Amino acid sequence: KQITVRLTALLLALVMTTTLALAANKSGYSDVPDKHWAAESIAQCKQYNLLQGTGSGKFGLGQKMTRAAYAAALCRLMGWKTVTPEKGSFTDNQDTKKWYFSAIETASEHDVFPGHSTTCRPNDAITREEMAAMTVRALGLAMLSGAAADDCPFSDVSVAQGYVALAYRMGIIKGVSAYNFEPKKEATREQAAAVLLRTYDRLHAAIKVTEAADGSA
Repeated sequence: KQITVRLTALLLALVMTTTLALAANKSGYSDVPDKHWAAESIAQCKQYNLLQGTGSGKFGLGQKMTRAAYAAALCRLMGWKTVTPEKGSFTDNQDTKKWYFSAIETASEHDVFPGHSTTCRPNDAITREEMAAMTVRALGLAMLSGAAADDCPFSDVSVAQGYVALAYRMGIIKGVSAYNFEPKKEATREQAAAVLLRTYDRLHAAIKVTEAADGSA
């Protein structure tokens, strides 16, 4: 009986320890420490179903964010209806069985990708300037990018100045310093989570303002 009692107590202790450990991990992912700078963003992205983990209870902290994964996240963020055409819009998105096929096509339908491009490079890591451009395009603000190009504060941005400037001015993405953006640097999953959450917050703030204005009209 004593052995049984001890085993029961040991099992209860293990269960309690595991439960406490899971409860203490606010992000909901085992590989994201609570003190990590992006822990809160990752937790809220999970809550709002903006960005999913990589499986086995992990977020994929430190891993590169792919263009396909970011396109899929933008589709969820914007609440777009999924489209699945018989043929893809890009030469490298023709396999309808790929998990990202519909996400790429849905994002393409909403002009997230440049119209002149024949490829979407779904498995490539997204760069910081690409992330800014895709986000601004998803918000339907691509037309403003030309006018905003001269307003870009970063001296190392030479390709997507308008998109980077808009994303920066809206508080969606930050520079690495006052004058540097590191546009060609590949973004990590946690950096993408932070950008997605900021975009979500600003988008919903704008919706609330619009609804309030409509209500008072």
